[in-house]
Amino acid sequence: MTSHQTLARLSERLLEDVHALYRTLRAAPEPSMQEHWTAALIQQRMEDLGYQAVLCGGTGVVAVLRNGAEPVVAFRADIDALPVQEETGLSYASSARGRLPDGTEVPVMHACGHDAHIACAVGAATLLAQQRDDWSGTVVFVFQPGEETSQGARVMVQDGLWDRTPAPQVIFGQHVWPGVAGTVEVSSGPAMAMADSWKVTVHGRGGHRSQPEDTVDPVVLGAHMVVRIQSVVSREVAAQQAAVVTVATFHAGLKENIIIPSTADFTVNVRTLDPDVRARASLPCAWQPTWRPRGRRDRSSRSSTASRCSPTTRRRLRGWSLRCREPSVRGTSPHAAPGDGQRYAGVLVLRRPRPGGRPRRRSRPVEPLPGIRAGAGVDPAHRSRRGLHCHHVSCRDPACQTQPVRF
Repeated sequence: MTSHQTLARLSERLLEDVHALYRTLRAAPEPSMQEHWTAALIQQRMEDLGYQAVLCGGTGVVAVLRNGAEPVVAFRADIDALPVQEETGLSYASSARGRLPDGTEVPVMHACGHDAHIACAVGAATLLAQQRDDWSGTVVFVFQPGEETSQGARVMVQDGLWDRTPAPQVIFGQHVWPGVAGTVEVSSGPAMAMADSWKVTVHGRGGHRSQPEDTVDPVVLGAHMVVRIQSVVSREVAAQQAAVVTVATFHAGLKENIIIPSTADFTVNVRTLDPDVRARASLPCAWQPTWRPRGRRDRSSRSSTASRCSPTTRRRLRGWSLRCREPSVRGTSPHAAPGDGQRYAGVLVLRRPRPGGRPRRRSRPVEPLPGIRAGAGVDPAHRSRRGLHCHHVSCRDPACQTQPVRF
């Protein structure tokens, strides 16, 4: 049975059910590893469909439907949201608030499309449950918490994920993308970059803002480090190679007219496709300022000179390995064999991998599962240039109609 025939058999009731679930999830996002309400909703929905559904890893859900012994195929969807204020203007937009692990209260939004991932996975699970005569084997749906913090996959495996369910021979996943609605993007070989996140603390010597000459200002040094980091790609990485280096947060002090702080913190994200480039782009020396202050009459130079001698500490927050499209399951996507960069019946084969980084799901601590991850276009007009993790990200209802089938 082709996907077009399956789509034709989709009932209006199922489509509306998928849309309603998406809107419900959209309005009630939960932060990473705090998806308690979301997990309970998923578990109930999957049990209502006849799946054996259990919690795993605290807020993860794994659901199994047996319709024969072989093959065993898994489908994966992530379920957590991000600390972002939604600005879509939708009637069902999120107004939820949550807390980060350090206790900071933040707005919460499904800014990475995980609400659509859940809705599409439940829609696909519904199709499989309703059409058992069209297939045989065992399907496993993995609803992964904490994807944005790289915690969820690990805790699910540590909680005995593949001891509770049949170990799949292949795992499939999709992720929404601001591409043309109704198309699916796949890549040959590397699909998602390695990604490393770092927290850098610049140590100075605090003091009153009216006497900067008696301080070592960590903000000044940190600002120069941020500027230097912007040249890592152009000066440390060869032209034939690729890297993306981003400084996304910078925090220092509490008020503008009190004191110069003793420390400044900023975070850096490095995305690469090659281990050597990964190591080079992450070298501490590559992040240091390249300028040398001259003369003692410039007070800022005196402060910065002292700052260069003050300690700077760096802590690795998390890292993701390179995601490759598994060659052994290439045949499962018949349109992916011809040359890259071409479109075949709604499947776009990318010439280059995406720089986004994602944790790999593992069947054992050291052995990754073979699988394919596809990018699902959800932009009806294909006009969005914002990308994911943005205040305006949304998956408009019409774009969700074909995704349960393509999932």
